[in-house]
Amino acid sequence: KLYVGIDWANGVDNDDTVISIINDKGKQVLLQYWNDLTPTQQIDVIFGIIKPIEKQIVVIQPELNSIGTPYTDLLKDRLQVSTRNKVQGFNTTNQSKAEIVSDLQVAFEQNQISILGDEKQLRQLSVYSAEYNPKTRNVYYNAPQGLHDDICIALMLSYNAFRKNKITGSYSIGKACMTKK
Repeated sequence: KLYVGIDWANGVDNDDTVISIINDKGKQVLLQYWNDLTPTQQIDVIFGIIKPIEKQIVVIQPELNSIGTPYTDLLKDRLQVSTRNKVQGFNTTNQSKAEIVSDLQVAFEQNQISILGDEKQLRQLSVYSAEYNPKTRNVYYNAPQGLHDDICIALMLSYNAFRKNKITGSYSIGKACMTKK
């Protein structure tokens, strides 16, 4: 079972479109990013990644903010109905972002996730930060000014899809006992 997170970008200022995939054991099995493709090319690349594994995918969770909704609609148009129904977009608000950041922090602390050793991903995670605004009493999560958090967001989306949709527990079907007389 696979859980997909997508953070869309328009390629301006080295902002990347990122796809992250986590398996049912909480292990990141794919991370790809780029910032030099047209919207149509981005959809083609993501479709090319998803198509061979679509039967294994439980949820595709793209960010819907900004350009996310039209890009997600373009992707859904390319997918078969069975896979299209697996798309559960994510609207990022300060509150929803705080929740997925917190969930990822706990996952790392409790060794519930393992990620690929991609240098750019590790760098983005190492500088991702919280900023408290005393006037509004809100905490804001972002990359520092001039840096990007697109890989962090895709990772959080894929982990959130995994955490909210995984089926846990053990199940057994008992054998019916029959006796002869």
